[in-house]
Amino acid sequence: MRSRFFFLILASIWLVLIASFSLTGSPPQIKVALLGWDKLQHAIAYGILTCLLIRGIKKDQQQFWGALIISFIVASSIGALMEILQGLQHHGRQADPLDALANCFGASIAGLLYWYGQARTIKRLGMAMILLAGLLLLHPGTARATEQPQILTDAGAFFTALPPAATAMFTFPAKTEAGGQWWTLTALGALGASYAYDEEIRGHLQGSRSPALDRAADVGSFIGNPIVHVGLVAGIYTGGYLVGRDDWRHAALRAGEALLLADSITLVAKEAIGRARPDNGGDKNSFHAFRFNGRHNSLPSLHTASSFALATVLAGETDNSYLATAYYLGATWVGVARMIQDHHWASDVVMGAAIGGLSGWSVRQKSEKKDTLAMTLIPLALPHGAGAAVVGHWR
Repeated sequence: MRSRFFFLILASIWLVLIASFSLTGSPPQIKVALLGWDKLQHAIAYGILTCLLIRGIKKDQQQFWGALIISFIVASSIGALMEILQGLQHHGRQADPLDALANCFGASIAGLLYWYGQARTIKRLGMAMILLAGLLLLHPGTARATEQPQILTDAGAFFTALPPAATAMFTFPAKTEAGGQWWTLTALGALGASYAYDEEIRGHLQGSRSPALDRAADVGSFIGNPIVHVGLVAGIYTGGYLVGRDDWRHAALRAGEALLLADSITLVAKEAIGRARPDNGGDKNSFHAFRFNGRHNSLPSLHTASSFALATVLAGETDNSYLATAYYLGATWVGVARMIQDHHWASDVVMGAAIGGLSGWSVRQKSEKKDTLAMTLIPLALPHGAGAAVVGHWR
């Protein structure tokens, strides 16, 4: 308790320093080339604030994610507030949306770095790609000769597209003319069936484990890691930005929107539902909401939701049906891998796939105005053998 209080005091002192430098008309200037770059200064300042807040809020390791989310929201909100106050004052300084973006970037990277110190080695790639992309895109040396930097234009388009995509996602299940009610009944039926056979499916998969299957499951879990997805999207966007491929940038923006929708909805649902993981006692009917302890956040599967969101967007970017099928099969394997590792029940995976697929469809529907029905064949592990399910989604 004393340690947490100490770090909260440090966070308060650091916040006072940030406010004093942000709201003064003539802040001190650093002459060193890279350190004198104001966006880096913003990112570092709010990154430090985020780390101090995490350390002050987190009671124990099991509450890390809750503390990280709260700290990020608080730090980013304070950063936005400082920019607003700068715009309202009359001392020669102006509000800069790129500064607010750098504040959010610094807060997110700090949270990832904090988590990275406790994470497994395989998660380093995604974080490294995010960091590299952010540095390349925010640095003025990569800006094009336009009145407004491309990154700022794309950021505006990104956040502008989110509300209509979210609206489409939440209203689609009730729409009869677009097949939404059919989709809802199918999803609920698959969720109910998988819930009824959760224990049998788990028993079959755990009884089938072998060293080779475990290694394959590790690969599936890795490629389904949401941090890896964000890093991949950041890499695609950065590559498109640097080589002038607008189609890459636009695809990355759509994928990022779908990931943000799917992951945020899933994270909230996981804590609100509070279902115990199968490797935490093995009771599929154990629910304890808002524990923030990592043991009661099984439903839905974040890896699966993120994977299907990404697969749905990427499948819409290609005319090659084999490649589109490969995207969906990869996302399906992620869900199966999480069950093999005993981190999720089958119904967790089904619900995650529904959230991810619907998130990806919503983004594509609003950006491309497509209304065609696509069908996906998903393999299932059954108590006494194997099976398959046909899942339909609109795109």
